[in-house]
Amino acid sequence: MARHDTEMNQRLIWISFGPIGDTLLMLAFFDDLLRLEPDMRFKVLTSANAKTIKELSAAYPSVEVVQIPGAAGLIPFMARLMRKRSTVIVPGVARTYSLQIKLFFWALSLRPGNLILGFREWTGMQGWLPFDRSYSYDFKSSIIDNYRRLIPDFLPGKKIVPRPPHVNLILNKPSSPDSLLPTTPYFVIHMFGTRPRYSFPPKRWHLLLTEIRKRFPSYGLVLTGATKDEALIKEVSKDIPGIHLYVDRPILDVASVIYGSALYIGVDTGITHLAAVQGVKSVVIGHNTDPMWLPYYNPNGVVLTNNARCLCKGDKSGDCVVYEDSVAYRRCTYDVTIEDVCKAIEKALQRAG
Repeated sequence: MARHDTEMNQRLIWISFGPIGDTLLMLAFFDDLLRLEPDMRFKVLTSANAKTIKELSAAYPSVEVVQIPGAAGLIPFMARLMRKRSTVIVPGVARTYSLQIKLFFWALSLRPGNLILGFREWTGMQGWLPFDRSYSYDFKSSIIDNYRRLIPDFLPGKKIVPRPPHVNLILNKPSSPDSLLPTTPYFVIHMFGTRPRYSFPPKRWHLLLTEIRKRFPSYGLVLTGATKDEALIKEVSKDIPGIHLYVDRPILDVASVIYGSALYIGVDTGITHLAAVQGVKSVVIGHNTDPMWLPYYNPNGVVLTNNARCLCKGDKSGDCVVYEDSVAYRRCTYDVTIEDVCKAIEKALQRAG
């Protein structure tokens, strides 16, 4: 491919939508690339959540995070990006691109010397973005290994030595009252993500918290979550002793609290990846809908699913739904039992490290 040159290989533009999990795996990929080319520079263009991405990437001076402007500022913004040749990676996940952003990508692809790489899935890209090379996701591989497949196209001759994804994070002592954290060893539990179908019903969480409190009485329980879930977290955990709420806290405070825990318990959401990229002991309540995004890469973690009634095909297809209180849950998640989780906790605590 004639476009390869030193300047271009060392400047990479990444298109992001801003979710925490996407951001962490993007940064894990950047961490890989910096091991191969320490002089590489990265510009992350995001349509949302720029502040959080900046906080998570603060340990990487080579990463610049830029919010994509609205229509009024888009033309001068594009003009600045066109000054230098770049490798542009379009990961193609999370949401559908607007016409405005599609035109923006098209302009980048027309800039002489730019190299455009990306994935087609889930964004309606087929036929409109002139990739120099396009990929389809391998659903049997982890997302980080899918990203690593791109490397030979812009760093010829370079090869990643397989290792668990890792992200450097700047961890500070949590800026919160001492009452929010236990003084004893503790578990961090993140019960709810952006999609209820990838979690347990609230009634089940109450039973599980009660059983964890009974079986592991020497551990405090720190419950993390977003503001939107605060009322539900309080309802689920009421009347259970040893509970500490840590809701709507700064992202790096949450990272620090997770890093200091004896064990993390969570569902398929970005905070779970925050535990995984730090290698924290973890028990993850998972699903078979799209397993390439689950943190199977964490050597200190286990992902629980129940396949007995599951019809997921592993590529976002397949009928795998059960309803409780009119809310849809994945069968492969719903059928994981309280006993399954407690046994996994026991095994995790027995592991060295």
